[in-house]
Amino acid sequence: FLEFFTGYFAIIPEMDYTLEFWFKASTTAQTVCLFSNQKGDGTEGEGLVNKALSIYATPDGKIWVASKGNTFEATSNNYFDDSWHHFALVVNRRGNVISLIDGKVQNEIQNTVVGGIANDKMYLGVRKWDNLGGTGEDYYFSGKMDEFRLWNMAKSTNQILLDMNSKLHGDEFGLMVY
Repeated sequence: FLEFFTGYFAIIPEMDYTLEFWFKASTTAQTVCLFSNQKGDGTEGEGLVNKALSIYATPDGKIWVASKGNTFEATSNNYFDDSWHHFALVVNRRGNVISLIDGKVQNEIQNTVVGGIANDKMYLGVRKWDNLGGTGEDYYFSGKMDEFRLWNMAKSTNQILLDMNSKLHGDEFGLMVY
């Protein structure tokens, strides 16, 4: 898994954002985590509950988002077919939360279920936590990931389609992590 330090920025619960990455894996017999900065299941404690997020896949291949103690079914289909797929989560505070695979909308829900992303570390390929409930890690992902991007804006579907197959320079407007 990959651990990176992010204490120098935060996506507070009032901010729009887009999180995107490529992944490739076969269906697993267990739940695996693609991204986390805490559990997102609501056990983080008062100060972190609105700032915790995890994106994970269940053995049936569905991708879920956990935040503020809520879960959002990001995909209804299995994309763990040993092919590369692009995942994007768009959070628009005055609108909806939208999940996309390969530039196509998969699911959309009114934005009451997803909080921000703020912690001193973020993780790819594992769910890790360190909060009032204790510390730990689980849901190890054994596939491949590439081109992780976190934006401080809700990107449109067209913007995602235009950028998802392009290598970025790293100084694009709104890009926070690359």
